[in-house]
Amino acid sequence: PHRRLACRPPLPPFPVPSPPVTYSAPGSCGGTNITATVSSRPTTDERLTGGKDGLYNPQTKQITWRVWVNYEDLGLKTAYIEDSIPAGQTFVPGSTRVYAYTVTGSTKHRGAMINYADGSTPGLSVTEPLPGAADQTLRVNFPDALPGAPNSKYWVEFETSIADTFIEARYTNTAVHHNDYNPTIDLPATVSDLPDGT
Repeated sequence: PHRRLACRPPLPPFPVPSPPVTYSAPGSCGGTNITATVSSRPTTDERLTGGKDGLYNPQTKQITWRVWVNYEDLGLKTAYIEDSIPAGQTFVPGSTRVYAYTVTGSTKHRGAMINYADGSTPGLSVTEPLPGAADQTLRVNFPDALPGAPNSKYWVEFETSIADTFIEARYTNTAVHHNDYNPTIDLPATVSDLPDGT
């Protein structure tokens, strides 16, 4: 039978570093510390083109997935990401946000949010999956940018919900990054060690 857990871990500090980090804090019922792990596990190829990680919010039972592209300023040409929402997660309509970001050393800094709906950034567009549709794929198109061009790093965030379902201990989500300047590559991320139950 499903069981309801009163103790949940809080969100880890922002931003979550790469490589994986395990965070621990007292449970909400004051008991033993609860731990959870967030991981993007970037490879060298992913680091050259982008990456991904995720954060679980136990209050809303939503996972915030974060994808970044053009990490090394290698340029963008007919570039986009597609993220097919797997079974067991529900895309939260209207949750997609696009930001600029910068990199200092190996640390990413999320910048200002970009309004992709008003046409002020030509080439930037978002297509969210429709509730109940068979195809649950999020697509974000990015403007073309020559290698080394300034202001051409993009950071995407969106939420999936795992409310009203049995909470698994591990959730994985993969964005596929297409870019004519680089080979197509999968950008996977996993949120793990969630206290299972409902």
